[in-house]
Amino acid sequence: MTAMGFVKRTSVDAAVALGVVTLVVATLGGAPAGLGVLAGGGLALVNLWWLARRAVAASETSISLWSLGAVVRLAAVGGAVAVVLGTGVAHPLGVVVGLTVLPCVLIGRGLAVARDA
Repeated sequence: MTAMGFVKRTSVDAAVALGVVTLVVATLGGAPAGLGVLAGGGLALVNLWWLARRAVAASETSISLWSLGAVVRLAAVGGAVAVVLGTGVAHPLGVVVGLTVLPCVLIGRGLAVARDA
């Protein structure tokens, strides 16, 4: 499996898991909590895709440019989280739950790939 194939498959799995978690959280905690889960999960997926695209292209750039890109990426994602939390539309705990869905899926997908190898 290629690196981008892994990212695509993980993104699909994360989107499904995110949908389920959002439904459960929105049912139990209301719309702001559900919106927080969606916002956090969406930001995590954007961060993953941005990182993966830059990592694949890293062989064509210098390490200093890649490092600068990583700083810009983290600042952009951090700024987006600040905007989501600053508006008060999304519940902070929902955002945290949304941000943790992707790492859980990444671990599961990585273990599955390792088992199959």
